[in-house]
Order: sequence, then C-alpha cells, then structure tokens
Amino acid sequence: MSDAAPSPPPQGPAPRTASPNPLTAPLAGVRVLDLTRLLPGPYATQLLGDFGADVVKLEDTGAGDPVRLMPPHLGSSSMSAGFFALNRNKRSIAVDMKREEGLAVVKRLAVKSDVVVEGFRPGVCDRLGLRYDELQEMHPGLIWCSITGFGQAGPYREHAGHDVNYLAIAGALGITVGRDERPVIPGVQIADLSGALSAVIGILLALRTRDRTGRGQLVDQSMTDAVVSLLSIHAAARFAGEELVPGRMTLSGGLPSYGVYRAKDGRHLALGALEPKFWQAFCGAAGKEDWVGRQFAQGEQRDALEADLDALFATRTAAEWLELTAEVDCCLAPVHSLDEVWEDPQIRERHLRATVPTGLPDPKEADIVGPGIRLGETPGKFTRPAPALGQHTEEVLNDFGFGPMEVVGLKRAGVVRTGASDE
Repeated sequence: MSDAAPSPPPQGPAPRTASPNPLTAPLAGVRVLDLTRLLPGPYATQLLGDFGADVVKLEDTGAGDPVRLMPPHLGSSSMSAGFFALNRNKRSIAVDMKREEGLAVVKRLAVKSDVVVEGFRPGVCDRLGLRYDELQEMHPGLIWCSITGFGQAGPYREHAGHDVNYLAIAGALGITVGRDERPVIPGVQIADLSGALSAVIGILLALRTRDRTGRGQLVDQSMTDAVVSLLSIHAAARFAGEELVPGRMTLSGGLPSYGVYRAKDGRHLALGALEPKFWQAFCGAAGKEDWVGRQFAQGEQRDALEADLDALFATRTAAEWLELTAEVDCCLAPVHSLDEVWEDPQIRERHLRATVPTGLPDPKEADIVGPGIRLGETPGKFTRPAPALGQHTEEVLNDFGFGPMEVVGLKRAGVVRTGASDE
C-alpha cells in the first residue's frame, strides 16, 4: 500500500489517520454520492475516498448494503470483515429511497455532489424517479457513473449476471482452461474489479473534462466491456488470422517454459522463462543445458518437454528450487497462499498490508489491504474506518444544507436512520 496506510510493526510505522491535506489529496473537494452495494461499486468508490474524495455511502434504512451481513465478522462486533475491507474512507447515510420524502433527500444530495455512482440494473433509477437528465438540468456539472453487468444498451442490458457470466460472455473464461480442457473460474473476481477500475478511470476522465467545459456526463461502465477490453492482444491475434487454441496459447499453456509446476513437497512454482535468455538461465541452473533448444517445440515434442519439466520439478522441494535459482535471472517464483503473501519481503517492503483503527469496542484494530496505486507526492491515506449503518446521517444532512428541524422531521418520520458506532 502507499504511505497512506503503512503496515504494523515490525512491517512499518503506525498508520496515518489524519484528514487528507486539502492541498495535496488529489481528489480533495470532490463529493461522491455512492448508491452502490456489494463489490464493484464499493471498491471503486473506496479508491476515490483513499485519494481524498468525500464519499457518502447511501444505504437503505433496513439492513443496508448486503455485504454487512456476510460472515466473517470482526471480533465480537456486527461489522462484516468484507464490508470493512470495501468501505473505508466513507460516511454512511441511511435513507428510505422508496418513499417520496426519501427520494427528495437523495435528489438534494445528488445535485450538491460532483459524482453519483450507482450499480442498479438499467432502468431502475428511472423507475425510482432518480433520472440523470433531470438532475443534470439542475446541476450541469454532475457526473453520473453507472456500473452494470452489460451496460445501458444492448439485448442483455436488463439480464441478471455475476462475475462468471461476464467472463463467459466476454470470452475470457473460454480461454482460461485447465489440462482437462474445462474452463477454470479465476479465484479473483476479474470482471467485477476490472469494471470498478474502469469506472474510476471514467470518473477521473469526466472530472478532467468538466474542468475544461463545466459540464458533467454519463459514465456507462459495463463489467463485460471492461473484460473484453482486457483481451485486446488476444483479439488482435485472432483478427490477424491466428488460430487460438485454449490451453495452448503462448501465455496460457502453449509454452512449457511459461507454466506452473509441482515441486517435490507438493508446493507449486511459477516459471515465467518466456524470453530465450531467461529459459537459458533456468536450464543452466537446473543442469539441463541440452534443453535450451527445446523451448519453442510444438506438438509431441512440446508435450514431451512439459512432461520432462514435471519430472524435473518433482526432484526438489520448492525451497530448494528457490535457493538454487536465487542468483539466477530466470523468472521463477513461489505460488503463495493468501497467508504467505504478507510474509513475502517484496509485499512487506511495499506496505500493502496495514493495521488500522476500527472505531469498534472489539476489535479496536484490524488489518486492511491498501490501494495498489502509489503516488510519490500525494499518496492515498486511511482517514476513517468503514461506517456503521447510518452512522453519519445527521452529519451528512447538515453538511448538505438540511436544517435542524428538517433533520428531526425526517428522523421522526422514519425517512432516514441514524446509527451508533457499533450496533
């Protein structure tokens, strides 16, 4: 992580918790109204919050974001670990949008925001009465970002879907196959997260455009589109007439010198000796100089090399292989478990894990993973932990110009909900 959330001793000093410096935080002064739930939207808005944006997370007055209910929870609190991981640097306001008075509240918040981010299916906001074109008439500079599975247009626009569906339709799943030729579901939600990152880029581009024109615009971010855009090099090869065989493409099974192998102790190692110089270095370290000319073998000879590599890696433990190649530039790396990631010296040096205050009685601190964006002069910072449902309702309403009696009336009518730090 950036200096925003340094790792705990012995990995680093205590985390910085001061408010972002308005002179240095890249997004200081940008108000973001976050209507999203689950993973893609919250991850996107958290990144904006990490770099100084004032993110107001709007939730319903019932259970709020469904991730709040997902186990495991932190200590004896009701705070979901998943929610804590996705919603730092945000303020929570709970509003019943299905009531006319609640919708009026949301509209007032929207027209005083720079950015609204929502993740409903296309048409839902219109049916609720929250239309971007109408809001933009009141606030021409408003940027509206919609993160959906398939986008605002197309025959699938209203279809339900999850990460695996978007990967499948985009073609990414079809080229990610195991040795049994069955597509393998990645362990990371690639469509959700690439969609979130693309949404952040779109928002930043829209903000930059508004700096010049004074007008906001719609950011129509489809998660399927985001995945398709990642396949540009594969598509280029296919457009050029190359036959792409799943499990046999250069970087996904086509070259035995670029693959994953099991060591003697059952641990796996990733060999990335793609360029001839790396393959030659590996062969030299392994005592297999006669294999140098076999790197680009095809057909049965390729399969024979893969079998030889399987047998070779089985002769030593993973630790022995890493020791053998420690001083050799051959692109060999251990396949870490999630627990092992944090002990890797490279990860420790980059401070990607940090211990931060939770704002809860138990536990008082918890670990987080910081943003993978590192700015030398204006790093992302941890400024507040993930909020309880409605924790900042009164504060936000006051900041957005609601009078004291208005707030009291909304609370009494059940239109908004306030929350304690830990319920």
